[in-house]
Amino acid sequence: PKEQPKEQPKEQPKEQPKEQPKEQPKEQPKEQPKEQPKEQPKEQPEQQLSLQAQEPAPQPAPESAPEPQPDPELLAQQEEAERLAAERREATEQARAEQAEAERQAKLAAERAEAQQKAAEQREAQEQAAAAKAAQRKAEQRAEQAAIEQAAAELAAQQAAERRAQRQAELEAQRQADLQAQRQAELEAQRQAELEAQQQAEREAQRQADLEAQREADRAAQEQYEADQAAALEAEAATPADPGASGTAPTGNAPVGGAPDEPAPPASATGNAVVAEAAKYMGTPYVLGGAAECLPYEMMDCNCLTATAYAPFGIYLPDGPIEGQMAYGTPVSGAPAAGDLVFWDENGGGYLTHVGIATGNGTVIHGSAYAGFVTETALEYIPGYVGATRLL
Repeated sequence: PKEQPKEQPKEQPKEQPKEQPKEQPKEQPKEQPKEQPKEQPKEQPEQQLSLQAQEPAPQPAPESAPEPQPDPELLAQQEEAERLAAERREATEQARAEQAEAERQAKLAAERAEAQQKAAEQREAQEQAAAAKAAQRKAEQRAEQAAIEQAAAELAAQQAAERRAQRQAELEAQRQADLQAQRQAELEAQRQAELEAQQQAEREAQRQADLEAQREADRAAQEQYEADQAAALEAEAATPADPGASGTAPTGNAPVGGAPDEPAPPASATGNAVVAEAAKYMGTPYVLGGAAECLPYEMMDCNCLTATAYAPFGIYLPDGPIEGQMAYGTPVSGAPAAGDLVFWDENGGGYLTHVGIATGNGTVIHGSAYAGFVTETALEYIPGYVGATRLL
């Protein structure tokens, strides 16, 4: 009985409190350990008192007998047991407190991890939203850029059309100035589009007034042309051909114009004068045909226009195949000048299909099947340019 209480209390309280606090949290068991350990030691003295109260009261000892003293060893054992119990309670409380603290830290770590996860998800959602917004903005910018480019292209096309229209207006104004010398200063200063309709009406009125007289003059010129052509054919038939001659006028519809014995053109015959003469027939309907369909101011094709424009100057071009007109004059090297005949192979078939009169300003007056009437067009707008000849 004396050895056991001394050995057990020394082993148990030292081992348990050192191992348990490391594993268990600190917070949960704070309330319970304070109640249990304090009640047990209080119960034993009460039980002892109750037992002592239940026991019969001791008989008073004789005066001579000494009063019994408590056993010091037993008291020491009780104190040691109480001390060990208190240590165990303290170790238990400490272990529970450590366990509670560990749980609280784990809970805080879980909450922090959850908060970090939510923050990461929120950041990812924000980044995705920002990327979507950036992609949308980029698409909008591309759409805006495309709209700007489309507007610029439309503006450029509109400006090009306006420039072409302005160029046509300027050419028309120049033609009016050539036709009406007395108003040249006014026409050169007023090339605006709103005056062109009025000038065209004035030109048409003048053209209608001169139509009958001009028709008579044209018929007389045509009769003279045909008579000269017949005379030339008779002269050719009567004269033997010279094998060494070059540049011989074509047979068939070829007139005497350009023949060696033909009189020289009058002094007034200049390239600009031929251009002015050709400009008189601007607006005449285009009708493809031969001499029967060559009616100035009524119907004309391309070679009818050139023959009619050169006839007043003593040069009679054939109103037949276009190759016949190219045989007249001298080939031109470089840009055509005013009054030069210009020729095209529009279809690329190896033969001439079109002829006109150069103005010297990069344009040509011609009977246009495309436009449907006699007009003025830039040289580069007609495909298949072959060359030009100069008659004056």
